[in-house]
Amino acid sequence: QQQMLDLSKKGIKELSLEYGPCPSVMSLNLDNNHLHTLNGVEQFPCLMQLSARVNRLGDMSPLSHLSHLVILNLQNNSITNIQGLTTLSNLQWICLAGNS
Repeated sequence: QQQMLDLSKKGIKELSLEYGPCPSVMSLNLDNNHLHTLNGVEQFPCLMQLSARVNRLGDMSPLSHLSHLVILNLQNNSITNIQGLTTLSNLQWICLAGNS
């Protein structure tokens, strides 16, 4: 069964490993938190949708192993390098607006 995990507006500063592994989570919402990195996202190996709008993200390398990712919203962060996104072969939609 596909699941959506909504962790938006929780004041999260880091993704701890208390959730994982969570292979049934297909959609993850991390909007409006205090994340500087997405280290720990590997505990959601089957993610197809990830939204992490309005955080403080800069490093995209933790996303490089999310091979099922189709939709990625990283609007309003601090991203200056998208190197970690180049391996996401299934990615169909991405939003990077509002990054510096």
